[in-house]
Amino acid sequence: MKAPAEVIMTRRDGNGKILSQRKFKNVTTTVLRSELIQKMIQDDAASQELGKVKYGVVGSDATPETESDTTLGNETHRVAISDTEQTGPMLEITLVFSGAWTGTIYEVGVVGGVGATATKDTGSLYLRSAIPAGETKQTVDESISFVWTVNLADA
Repeated sequence: MKAPAEVIMTRRDGNGKILSQRKFKNVTTTVLRSELIQKMIQDDAASQELGKVKYGVVGSDATPETESDTTLGNETHRVAISDTEQTGPMLEITLVFSGAWTGTIYEVGVVGGVGATATKDTGSLYLRSAIPAGETKQTVDESISFVWTVNLADA
């Protein structure tokens, strides 16, 4: 399964005004493909968590993404998934990072599965995108959102 996806990142000020917007490629990891296959053949309580998206993560490692990635290079912040929406074969996943932190983000991903908690570096990394040249959250009033659009029909 090589589900094509794109990620749109939007940085907004405290009043919601768009400060910047960029689009990136995405990599669907081999971990996600493996967990989805396990989910299809297992019928127990643990398999219900396989392939389930739970958290968005950002980090400071500028290494390009690969299908074999299992974690971000250096996870710095984690938030619960803001929204998911499925329309036919299209899946949209939304993350919003806000609050009292500033810094530059060079990588973003989606994690989930059996071991995913609010604790850094837990769970399975399903989607990862590198952010060329990074994106800086300059003030605590700013927010940065990421929206993945995955077309499962092309998987």
